[in-house]
Amino acid sequence: MRKKNNQSFFLKIFALLIIILNLVLGAWDVLHGELNFNTDIARDFLLLENVIQTHKLALIGPRSGGINGLFHGPLWLYINLPVYILSKGNPVGVGWFWIFLTALATIIVYIVGKSIFDHKVGLFSAILFSAYSISNAASYENPFGAVLLSPIFFYFFYKYLIKNEVKYLLFSLLTLGCIIQFQVAFGGPILILISLYLLYFTILKTKKYLHFLSYLILIIPFSTYILFELRHNFLQTHSVIANFTTSVNSHHMNLKSLIENRLEMFISVVNIFTTDSLIIFFILLLVIVLTIFKIRKLPIRKAYYLFYFLFLGYIPLSFFLNGNVQSYHISPFIPILILIFSSGYLYINKIFFTAVFILIFMLSFASGYKSTVLALNTDKQMSISSWKFNHQAAQRIFNDAGANFGYYIYTPDELGYSNRYALDYVQRGNKYKAGSFTKEKLTYLLISPNLSNSTAGNWWKINRVKISTAPNKVISYKNGFRIEKYILDSKQIMIPSDPNLINGLIFR
Repeated sequence: MRKKNNQSFFLKIFALLIIILNLVLGAWDVLHGELNFNTDIARDFLLLENVIQTHKLALIGPRSGGINGLFHGPLWLYINLPVYILSKGNPVGVGWFWIFLTALATIIVYIVGKSIFDHKVGLFSAILFSAYSISNAASYENPFGAVLLSPIFFYFFYKYLIKNEVKYLLFSLLTLGCIIQFQVAFGGPILILISLYLLYFTILKTKKYLHFLSYLILIIPFSTYILFELRHNFLQTHSVIANFTTSVNSHHMNLKSLIENRLEMFISVVNIFTTDSLIIFFILLLVIVLTIFKIRKLPIRKAYYLFYFLFLGYIPLSFFLNGNVQSYHISPFIPILILIFSSGYLYINKIFFTAVFILIFMLSFASGYKSTVLALNTDKQMSISSWKFNHQAAQRIFNDAGANFGYYIYTPDELGYSNRYALDYVQRGNKYKAGSFTKEKLTYLLISPNLSNSTAGNWWKINRVKISTAPNKVISYKNGFRIEKYILDSKQIMIPSDPNLINGLIFR
C-alpha cells in the first residue's frame, strides 16, 4: 500500500513538472516582452482603452463573425479590465494574466477529470491540455473564456443527469450563459442541444417540470444582451431573424462548400496538436469509444453519451448558419475531448495507452517548442502582428517627430488596430500628441505590406489620403512595413483625405 502511495506521489510530482514546463513555454513570448498582437487582440485593447476613457460600460463585445449584426458579450473585456488598469494598458502585463488563465484552465481540467473519472485521468488530461496551450497562451481572445468554462459546464450538467438535483442544472446553465458571452457560435447551439436533451431524456421522464424554471438564471449572463436590445431597437434579434429568413446576412455557400467546411472544422478540433498526431489520436479515440460501448455496466456511461450527443449534435445545427464555421467557434470542445481521450487509460491496455499518450505528447511538445522558442528566435519579432514590433515602430515615430503630428495607417484589412493601439500607448508617456487620420504639418503614413497587391499602399496614399508628393523620409523594415514622413505646407494640409477611411473601432 505504501509503495502504491509513493508511486502515486511521484506520478503527481512528475506530471506537475511537465505542466510547469509547458506553462513556461507558453509564457515564452511574454517572458521576452512579446505578445501576439493581431487585429482582433489589438481591437480588444482599443475597446478596453475606450471603456477607461469614456467611463461607459460596454454592453456588447466584438462582432461574432458568423452573423452580421450579432455580437459576443462584453464579459471577456471585463475579465481583462482590472489587469489592464493595473498594468496601465501594457499588453505584456495582460499577457501575464493570460498565462495565469492558462494555468487556471489546466487546474480546472485536472479537477473535472479527477471528479468524473479518477486522479490519473485528471493528470493525463492536464498534461495534454497544457501542451495544447503552449502555442496559444500569448494570443488569447474572447473564445478562450468559453474554453476555460466548458469543462465546468460539462461537469455540472453531467452531475445533474446522474443526481437529478436542480442545483447542478442551475450551475450548468449559469456557466453556459457565460460561455455564450464569450463565444455565441458555440454556446448558442449547445444551449439548444441540452434543452432537447433535458426535454426528452430527463424532465419528461422524471416529471420534474419545475426544473425548467432554472432557465430563468440565464437572465444574469444575458442581461447585457437584453439591455442592448432594449436600447437599440432589438438590433441583434432582427439580424438573427434576417439570417434565417432572408439572404441579406448569409454568405450564400452551396451545400458542397458547407459540408467541406464542417468536415474541415471537426478535423481541426480532433487534430488538437499537430498533423503528425492526428491519425494516432483519432485511432486511439476510436478504440476508446468502441471499448467503452462494449462495457454494459459502466457507471459513467452518461458522461460519454453527453459528450457525443453534444459533439455530434453540433454538426447538423451548424448548417443553419449559411457560412463558414471556424475552428475557434468549437474550440471549447477541446478540453472535454481531451478528458474523454484521457479516460481511455481506464479501459484499454495501460502500456499501449501510455505509449501512444507519450508519442502524442512529444509531438505536441515539439510543435509548441517550435511555435514559441524557435519562432521567437527567428522572425516573430518582425511580424506585423508582433506587439514588440508595433511598439518599437510607434516609439520610433515619436522619437523622430519631436513635435505634434498627424498620422494615417494602411493595412490590407483597412483597420490598422495594432498600429493604432501602439501609438496610443506610447503617446501616454509622451509630451507630444498624435492626431489619428489627421493631416498636420508633420504627418506620418504607416504602410503595411499587401501580399496580394504590392501597389495597394501607394494607391491608398495618393487616392485616399490625398498625398502625392515624395516623402521627406522613409523608414523601411525587412518585413515590408514602412513609415513615410511628410512635411506638408498649408496648401497640402487643406486637401481633405477620403472621409470614408476607417478611423475608429468597427465592431458595433
